[in-house]
Amino acid sequence: MLFSTSAALSVLATLPRLVSSALIPHADSPVFYLMGMDPYGDNFLPLRYTGQHGVATLTGSGPIAMLYQINGTIVGQDELRGSTSPKLYHPYVDFSLPSPAYLSPVYPVNLTTPNFGECGPSGRLMFVQDVDGVHESGVEKVKHENPCAEFEPFTLFSDRMDAQLGAKLVFRTNLTFFWACGNLRDIVYKTNDEDMPDDCVTMVQLFTLPVV
Repeated sequence: MLFSTSAALSVLATLPRLVSSALIPHADSPVFYLMGMDPYGDNFLPLRYTGQHGVATLTGSGPIAMLYQINGTIVGQDELRGSTSPKLYHPYVDFSLPSPAYLSPVYPVNLTTPNFGECGPSGRLMFVQDVDGVHESGVEKVKHENPCAEFEPFTLFSDRMDAQLGAKLVFRTNLTFFWACGNLRDIVYKTNDEDMPDDCVTMVQLFTLPVV
């Protein structure tokens, strides 16, 4: 994917700002956005915690994800209270299959009621927020309710061959397959590019852009 520094900076000017240089005490990284190329246009869009389908997306009016690493884990800030809020967001991939499994290849097929514990090779990128400020309470709730939810390992991978690029969000391996699916550009992880759903226009790499 071609990356335009000027295009990224123009997008940055339209994004919400944080006070200070976006450094969180004890964090392993500054706060950053994740940017993906719009498969229907020639511009970058910020990842949002959730959209119309409850999935992380590149479109809509949901809160834009402001993320950072702490203790080797990627977390997101509360969009209302920022760094002062203990209600952190946690990313995960929901590998639940629909019931009955894959009757239709068209996205959002995974939004039908899943068979409990029946997991597939592709899944929606989602975020859960901690409840009542209790650290990882949201994570524990999802794990209890959904055995197909995987929270680890999300990491950032820097491509030394292209200094213009920010670090890339990866899941499991550096050869991560994220896709923008449906007309709302919901983000789906696929183990293999031929995995369902089929209604995924293009592979999307999610690169960091620092909050300034």
